Amino acid sequence: MSDCGLHADDLGYLIKQISDKMRANADAVFRKHGLTYSQVHVLSFVQACGGSATQKEIEIYLDVSHPTIVGLVSRLEKSGFVTSHVDENNRRNK
Repeated sequence: MSDCGLHADDLGYLIKQISDKMRANADAVFRKHGLTYSQVHVLSFVQACGGSATQKEIEIYLDVSHPTIVGLVSRLEKSGFVTSHVDENNRRNK
């Protein structure tokens, strides 16, 4: 990579910069619809699962903490994008 003035250490930094810019652009577009990039990922996953998924499944798919998923789902529910309920067969699932 020395031909273009970049060093191997710069590659990770550049990828992070590109990722951050793409996320900021996506957030700007989704904000017009009252959504964030992360919320759209949740909705996309739920749709791919046939319209229903547990918070645990979403947590695993997005590789984020349980409190993060609770917050995302809660905000989506307040905005009317999803509904949630406790699974009667396994009350640990929502």
